[in-house]
Amino acid sequence: SSISIAKNEISVLTYLTSASQTTSHHSTPSNIVHIYKSHEDKNDIWFAFEKGGKSLSSLSFKLKGSFIKSERIYTIQKGEFIKHLFPQHTTSHFKHLIVQLLHALQFIHSNGIIHADIKPENILIEYTTQPSFGITSVKVIDFGSAFYAAKPRNVNSNTPEYLCPEFTEINVVEGKKKCNVLTQLWKYPSCVDMWSL
Repeated sequence: SSISIAKNEISVLTYLTSASQTTSHHSTPSNIVHIYKSHEDKNDIWFAFEKGGKSLSSLSFKLKGSFIKSERIYTIQKGEFIKHLFPQHTTSHFKHLIVQLLHALQFIHSNGIIHADIKPENILIEYTTQPSFGITSVKVIDFGSAFYAAKPRNVNSNTPEYLCPEFTEINVVEGKKKCNVLTQLWKYPSCVDMWSL
């Protein structure tokens, strides 16, 4: 239910926020959205988060639908952010973005948490184009699906486009012997997030 997802997010972010205050990783915690306060009433749970920019998905592409001769036609336009991210076929800005995301995952995983829903919608970015292009902030958000690595759980309900294919197959045949893929994967639970990244 949405209430249990919200409570899970509060629990995980509170834990990570307290871990960030006791860690020596000087830059990593800034790549994870911080929760300032939460409040639960009879009907709702309210969160107060730090501001974190726009989602990578909204910065990457613009999708527009329109009707032409009674048919819905969609056009996709590359966002300005993507144009700046790969200037003149160089990858230094893209590498910087990936390094920031790896820092975030390293911090999350080193604290025994698996995010389990890494996707462009859950990555917030702030950037500047003046005087030149630069990414000023990268934040991982939405910890509602997160879980503790010591207590792995089913992740098939998460966004399938970003889920490693092994989670869609329970058993594979290895020669004549059946091997439970999930058992093998859970030896390295961080693989869930690494595949998604």
